[in-house]
Amino acid sequence: MQAADPACANYAKGFKGTHCAASCVAGEVPLCTDDSECGGKTCKPMYTKGNQVGACD
Repeated sequence: MQAADPACANYAKGFKGTHCAASCVAGEVPLCTDDSECGGKTCKPMYTKGNQVGACD
């Protein structure tokens, strides 16, 4: 995930898809819909070529 432009929020460059897992491995970003899913981190909006998701950061 990278911050491209403050007006455009966060953008996932090289985003190739999602999958369900009990935890993330190196290089994976946990997706979320609410802060409560992030274990003390913040769920931030992220855009992926027209789709909006959230990522724990």
